[in-house]
Amino acid sequence: MPLQQTVTLFKALAHSSRLRLVAALSGGPRCVEELSEQLGLAPSTISHHLKTLAGAGLVTSNQVQYYTAYSLVDGVLDHDLGILVAAGTAGDQMEFELRATHAREQMLKECAPDGRIVRLPAAMRRREVLLEAFSADLEPGRDYTTDELDAVIRRRYPAPAVIRRQWLDWQLIAADDDGLLHLHGPRTDLRLPPAPAVTDPESAPFNIQAPARVAGVYWIRNRRTGRVFLGADHNVHAAFNRHRARLFAGRHFCEALQQDWLEMGPEAFDLEIVETLPLGRDQEVELARLRSSWLAGLQPLDEHCYDMDPVADGEEKRRASS
Repeated sequence: MPLQQTVTLFKALAHSSRLRLVAALSGGPRCVEELSEQLGLAPSTISHHLKTLAGAGLVTSNQVQYYTAYSLVDGVLDHDLGILVAAGTAGDQMEFELRATHAREQMLKECAPDGRIVRLPAAMRRREVLLEAFSADLEPGRDYTTDELDAVIRRRYPAPAVIRRQWLDWQLIAADDDGLLHLHGPRTDLRLPPAPAVTDPESAPFNIQAPARVAGVYWIRNRRTGRVFLGADHNVHAAFNRHRARLFAGRHFCEALQQDWLEMGPEAFDLEIVETLPLGRDQEVELARLRSSWLAGLQPLDEHCYDMDPVADGEEKRRASS
């Protein structure tokens, strides 16, 4: 049942007199005079409420000689309340999914207007959607050498190592024991615009906007528990790559984060930029201030954070390399 129809139904029943009318009609057809006498209400009041119930699809009428007999629509009282509520909100969910799909399609058109990727989104989730759509260029079940895979990537992007590394990081592709690469997943119904025909992929012209270097505060957030690993860096995307490499290798210096990563899998985590800084020479103090501000908002730290020690990310890197 559509949402508006469900709302109209509930509104029609949200009155004591109309509920009494429905109960009376459940015993069989009645005319206005009978209902008036049974319920102790004026005929005009009965007629008004019957009109509301009829408008909600609850009551129907039939002419019997000189009288109009009113009765409940067949099966109208058989609806389960839970089913009505779920059916009423199904349209909202469908509309949300359609909007989300449209937004992703628009993002793909902006990033690859003629089939070639002119920029990689800074937001990790948007980039993942783009690379999932890009991975649809690969043939399921086929094994690729690195050179063959790079030739596929160059049709759309001139730096194949960047795409190949992130495909591997996000497990969109996998390598077998012989070093051959194949499509792994997850898959999506989204597709990039058709790739242009390129006779020499190595020399194909591109107008590439490389991913902008972003300075700021970021976190690695566990979707299931809500706990975060908070960091700050002059180049957040480079920091994300370092953390991914350590976590996939099982050598991250934050033991609690590493343990959850191994137990729950990469799909349980989001790597997100939470605040950025304008690029400049002297950012150490400002980055430390921003990170401290975010840590202050995550109190108590032992409940919300993996990293209890509020140190700067530069110190984390020195600690990891020591």
